[in-house]
Amino acid sequence: MTLSKKDSLEIRKEILKYSIGKRVHIGSMFSLVEILLYLFYEKMLIEKDSFILSKGHAALLEYIIMNNLNRFSSNENLQKYGSLSSNLGTHPETTTSFIEVPTGSLGNGLGIAIGRAIYQKYYSKGSRIYVVLGDGELNEGAIWEGFQQAPRFELSNLFVIIDNNKLQMVRESVVNNGKNYKTIFELLGWDVEIVDGHSFNSINQGIEKLENSEKPKILIANTIKGKGIKEFEGNNIWHNNLISSSEYRKFAKELDNAFE
Repeated sequence: MTLSKKDSLEIRKEILKYSIGKRVHIGSMFSLVEILLYLFYEKMLIEKDSFILSKGHAALLEYIIMNNLNRFSSNENLQKYGSLSSNLGTHPETTTSFIEVPTGSLGNGLGIAIGRAIYQKYYSKGSRIYVVLGDGELNEGAIWEGFQQAPRFELSNLFVIIDNNKLQMVRESVVNNGKNYKTIFELLGWDVEIVDGHSFNSINQGIEKLENSEKPKILIANTIKGKGIKEFEGNNIWHNNLISSSEYRKFAKELDNAFE
């Protein structure tokens, strides 16, 4: 494992930097940092595997990671993120060079991932598809249709990661007790692990336990919305908010102090 706490703190600082003066889903991205870092730096084969961010409002986090991996084309610039002149939209769009599937309308990512996984199972053997859901998406009926159907196709190449931060826009989400959902998913025919979504080691151990299963896989990652900044944590004001330059300096200093 090459990732460390410092990597997580640096990514959170970048999220803050590119959020100055822009209304973005800061809390939702902060809960997802370790999960996406692990997937992109430790697990996925970017040239071979597929990735769908069904929780599309965390797009800026994916952009930052892909920029750090030198995956941007010449016309993509994080400084212009979210502007009318940029193809880096506030939700993923296929106008971006590395985005395979547009997302933003919550609840659709899993169905698309299942279709991709069926194709990859027969025509691109050895490749996998990873899809990240927000726990609030489990309110959507299409998600449950997907959970019911995927095991019928024996999609051992499908990994679902649920960012269980327990909050959505205006209230608590329904996935407060991951153990109950683990039982339901297993009864539907999935293999499931529950992990600490802010621990690289825990995420890795959960993935490794699922790795060789012949069933589709679900990782329930227990997280804290806004993880890393005390003012953000569990505070839905930061579900979708902007920060000023002075707030950026204050919050960046808090992240720096956390590493000392």
